[in-house]
Amino acid sequence: MRTGVFWNEVASGFIAGLVARHTLEFERRTRGVLGKDVLTRLRDYVIAHIDEPIEVSTLEDSILPGC
Repeated sequence: MRTGVFWNEVASGFIAGLVARHTLEFERRTRGVLGKDVLTRLRDYVIAHIDEPIEVSTLEDSILPGC
């Protein structure tokens, strides 16, 4: 049977990991920026198809044809 101390340590480790991943700066590599028109088309597509699975390749074909 697990004791309260065990679960306290598990919870503390979990919280420490979350805090570390969400507060530490990390190197970000910017490969490109999507324009406002592309973001608008992307948002509109996702909203229109929110009730079905959406594959990244489908987004690429639908939102960024020829890119």
